[in-house]
Amino acid sequence: MSSLTAVQRGDLAEEMLPVAARLATIVHGDGGTLEVEQVLSVLDGREKDALIVVLAGLADPDRPLAALLGWLDFDEAGVPVEPAHDDRSTLRDLVERQDDDADAAALVDEVAVRRYLAGLQIQLSKPDRIAAILRGLSQGMEWHDLDRLSGLAKGSTYTFLLRERKAAALRGETLEWRTSIPQPLTEAQVIDIRERIADSEDVFKVAASHDISKSHAYRIARGEHYPHYGGPIREPNTGPATATQTIWAGRSGSAAKSLSPTDQDQVRARAQDGASAEELAAEFKVNTTTIREYAAS
Repeated sequence: MSSLTAVQRGDLAEEMLPVAARLATIVHGDGGTLEVEQVLSVLDGREKDALIVVLAGLADPDRPLAALLGWLDFDEAGVPVEPAHDDRSTLRDLVERQDDDADAAALVDEVAVRRYLAGLQIQLSKPDRIAAILRGLSQGMEWHDLDRLSGLAKGSTYTFLLRERKAAALRGETLEWRTSIPQPLTEAQVIDIRERIADSEDVFKVAASHDISKSHAYRIARGEHYPHYGGPIREPNTGPATATQTIWAGRSGSAAKSLSPTDQDQVRARAQDGASAEELAAEFKVNTTTIREYAAS
């Protein structure tokens, strides 16, 4: 209707006023669904849009709902009901409540999100937790880092966000995320990370203070990342492998680690979301062949 001139919109509204009146009388008892269909079937899309506006114009937003809907003494199944004659709320009240609900859902406590990502144990509302998870992923944190922030079992954060994505889809909304490559660090930041880890400071806190994942901080400390920067390099672990050795057909080797059913579901879901076999193998501490087998099953 925005393409119409003011005069054309006025003429269309006048044309739809008798139709609106007819539809109102049908709804109030002078007809049924068949009559409603007959009235609407002869209208084109533009006329239906105009009809909606005209019908809205006939309703006083400041009248109590009891006055507007008090004539309804039956439900959708035709069962008699007692109208809520004492309801003094108005149409305008409904709009304001809806706006308040939308504002509350959209409101995110930025201070709480930053404190949470810094490793502080604080309670978050659901919108705050979702915002914190998405921000952590965008800063290069990994799923198990986010699990640890909340003191949860491995895979809990991913399961939570998957459930919220499904709920958002039912509301007609989208909830998407992707991991990203961490922003480059300066030499001063790299040295700070290496020195603090060398002093046995908690690696998770060191990583959170620089908005990177724990595994990224470990690689920096070992010199795998930023080898050209200064700071103490952590020696790699040269001790014996912890994997159980097994003998099979005369050969020795590491036993293939199996994953729990929950972890298997996580691997399949993460692989479908685009996570690489290498990334999942490092997180679940199995080889890439095992990851690919579970992802394809």
